[in-house]
Amino acid sequence: MATTMGGVSSAMVGLSVSGAGSSEGRLISRKTVDLVSAVYVPVAILMVCYALFTYEWRSKFMQKKQVGFFDDRVGPVTLASIVMVTLVAITVMAFIDVFS
Repeated sequence: MATTMGGVSSAMVGLSVSGAGSSEGRLISRKTVDLVSAVYVPVAILMVCYALFTYEWRSKFMQKKQVGFFDDRVGPVTLASIVMVTLVAITVMAFIDVFS
């Protein structure tokens, strides 16, 4: 998911720069594209950091051969909530830009 979000934001920036001279024929303005990319990249980085933390945490459990729970009940819900809020905010920004 993080790779997809990072790829989408990079593609949006790359495609918005290719036609930087004119704004004719565009549905969403360059400012909104830049804002969406600026929101997507930190969320993708946060997801990668969480995955690395979880991997290290579970790896330590396995190395010590500890009996315990390997599941995380808070992290996935938090990440899903952040992604949902981000996507809703991006959708709202795009609608405001299109209808203004």
